[in-house]
Amino acid sequence: QDSGKDDGGWSLELINPSHPCSDKANWSASESVFGGSPAELNSVFSLAEDTQAPQAILVYAFLSNSIFIEFDEPVNESSFSSAVISLSGESSTSITAQGLRSIIVNFQEGLTPVLEFTLSISGIEDCWGNAIATQEVIIGLPEPAEAGDLIINEVLSNPRGSGSDYVEVYNNSNKIISLQNWQLATRNAGLIDSQELITEFPLPLFPGNYALLTESLEDVAENYPNAAVNTFIVMDLPAYSNDEGDVVLLLPDNEISDEFGYSSDYHFDLLDDTDGVSLERISFTVPAQNSDNWSSAAESENYGSPGYRNSQTQAETTAEGAVSVYPSVFSPGGSRDINNLEISYSFSANSQAASVTIYSKDGVKTRALKSNILIGSEGTFFWDGADDQGRAVPTGIYVIYFEVFGLDGNVQGYKVPATVAYR
Repeated sequence: QDSGKDDGGWSLELINPSHPCSDKANWSASESVFGGSPAELNSVFSLAEDTQAPQAILVYAFLSNSIFIEFDEPVNESSFSSAVISLSGESSTSITAQGLRSIIVNFQEGLTPVLEFTLSISGIEDCWGNAIATQEVIIGLPEPAEAGDLIINEVLSNPRGSGSDYVEVYNNSNKIISLQNWQLATRNAGLIDSQELITEFPLPLFPGNYALLTESLEDVAENYPNAAVNTFIVMDLPAYSNDEGDVVLLLPDNEISDEFGYSSDYHFDLLDDTDGVSLERISFTVPAQNSDNWSSAAESENYGSPGYRNSQTQAETTAEGAVSVYPSVFSPGGSRDINNLEISYSFSANSQAASVTIYSKDGVKTRALKSNILIGSEGTFFWDGADDQGRAVPTGIYVIYFEVFGLDGNVQGYKVPATVAYR
């Protein structure tokens, strides 16, 4: 129950002896400095009651009219008779327990291929009597996959410290794809090697969605605060070298769906340290083996975008670039909605550095907001109305100067006015 104590020397202790449905979550590694508390009150002892309703964390259809649901805690079987589970308006015909945390729900009509359905869950209770008000989950029947339907979209091979690598997969098709029996692999002397199963369950990946494959959800979430943890699948990864190697994505029949031969040389040239910096795919349509289709994740995303749109994804714009502010008049320290200035940018080019400087209308430098940082194709910075000393600036008009530097030596500058008006 604690990876830092896996080597032994620590007992497992019961947390709440009064828990009505005790399972593995009610046990924890001892917090005693002695490694255990024999014949004493457990170091993790607590009689605190659960006040949170259960939530479905895993949902998939294994037959057209049968759906498996796993919850984040044990559920009370006696609540099933009054619970309401529907599939795009069709009520379930039966709910059957599968262990403490899982159920199977059956329907008369069920799912139709190609279409997406809304599964609505309400009234399921945990063992403390907390009931789900309403939870909705999109679900559908998977279709057969072909090579190229799922592609490699982001790779972290050189994590910070002893952290976890990750590989992000993107559904580039218009089909719902089951991840069951897909594999990640590498190459050794040109041959496919070190194949690792992604999942044994028929987890659906919907068109345009991401799956983040890693050995440690906790480590990735800690290092990348914007991580979309609901896309994470924890698995054993092949051993990927820090500097260069091959990431191979295999269909269940071992056919290659996508492959990326990565190298630390693909990182942004001006980065001094690439520890913890992922390589992001720029375009879904350009092959993964094209080295020009990869770039370092932007600093604004803490150098990684696990489980969501890449910071370097090609911006959907034909203009050379655009910088805008919102609102044009803002009041620092005032209303929650307008006490920060949003400085948004969108560029057609990738792998650029940027500096953002705030000047008074008289040209006096007020705030060096950002200085030579790696940016993505689009994003937003915020100015709180303070100068470089942290003092609130006076009322007046200010100029936001947004300067962009390309590796080719090209420099572009954008000036946008904004007004500070206290209320």
